[in-house]
Amino acid sequence: QRAILNHRLRSEGHHRALFEFYQELIRLRKELPALAQLSKEHMHVMGFEREKILCIRRWCDVQQVWMVLHFGRSPTSLRLPWEAGLWHKRLDSAEARWWGPGSPVGPEVKSEGEVTLTLPPESCLLFAHTTES
Repeated sequence: QRAILNHRLRSEGHHRALFEFYQELIRLRKELPALAQLSKEHMHVMGFEREKILCIRRWCDVQQVWMVLHFGRSPTSLRLPWEAGLWHKRLDSAEARWWGPGSPVGPEVKSEGEVTLTLPPESCLLFAHTTES
């Protein structure tokens, strides 16, 4: 038997939230220069097995982004080495609009060279920092 997509589902409940989440990811990839840069030379990945966290840093000439993926089933905190400055949250899967439980992470994070994040269970965060010219 062939699998057939039910396109009507994308406008209902969790299906709608997932569809819109994917649309947001695509929009961010087009909008943020550091995500549009596909070079592996401009990417650094760090894994934290005990905490069940994967961190991906991407950069280009004018911007850096950090994506923090938490696969654990309970909240946890993690200290990360981030360039000093003001980092803007661009995506947070724990927000209510994505049917998440709510997020303890504010819209901006100020770094003095490192940050400590408290991460909700099974969540994804994306932060961007644009270099001043």
